[in-house]
Amino acid sequence: MRSTSEQEAKSPKKQRNIVFKQFDKQVEEKLTEMATHKLICGLNNVQLVRFSTDLGLLFLKSNAINSANFHLSDALKHLTQLIAEFGYEELCQKDHTKDSKTIFGPITYSSEQLSPIKPERFSLDKKVKEFTEGCKNLSLVIMNGLAMTQFKLGNFETSEIILQKLLPRLQEQRTVFDCRFVTNVMLCLNYLKTDQSSFFDERLRETERELNSVALPIFETRVSSEKKKDSIVFENQEQSQIKQYRNKY
Repeated sequence: MRSTSEQEAKSPKKQRNIVFKQFDKQVEEKLTEMATHKLICGLNNVQLVRFSTDLGLLFLKSNAINSANFHLSDALKHLTQLIAEFGYEELCQKDHTKDSKTIFGPITYSSEQLSPIKPERFSLDKKVKEFTEGCKNLSLVIMNGLAMTQFKLGNFETSEIILQKLLPRLQEQRTVFDCRFVTNVMLCLNYLKTDQSSFFDERLRETERELNSVALPIFETRVSSEKKKDSIVFENQEQSQIKQYRNKY
């Protein structure tokens, strides 16, 4: 049986795909464990763990994407240091274009060190942008999780304060509809618990308005997209069957 190093040398492209299959589950388990202990602190928020896992996988894959050699322990250690030093909130606020010593300096450096093939500038910028967006979205989910926890503990005032701080940030991030919907629903529940009927009615109307103006178009777009995909698949299958029939007869 040939060694891993021999396989990498002879077939780097094939090995690159194998690397992802071999390590993804292991990375996911490690990051889930890390997220559980370092981020949620007993919040029992499954969605938060999943978000942090996805974000970690995004970073690790960006390092491995141009490489047949994947240094899992180095990448995990680096990611852990970034989280511990800056936290997810600060990660997305650093400007990687002006100062190489900011958080994106180490990301760039680590990516180059872990990959023997130097990544293209455009490709790296895209990874940094994806990582930044992931950090922003994760921070919103964390705040929602904190608000939910305070609500469950009966600290309705604290929960409302967190949600009110979250609202303007959600308005800037127009793509995170799920998070906005959860925030609106949580505010409605808070207003019910604290007998703020006028605020409840206003927030409920806003939630319904957003559902009609945002959720329905998104749903219709997705349905339309899926129908197009199904149509293309059906046409391809039909063409394939016709071709097989012609070849046979």
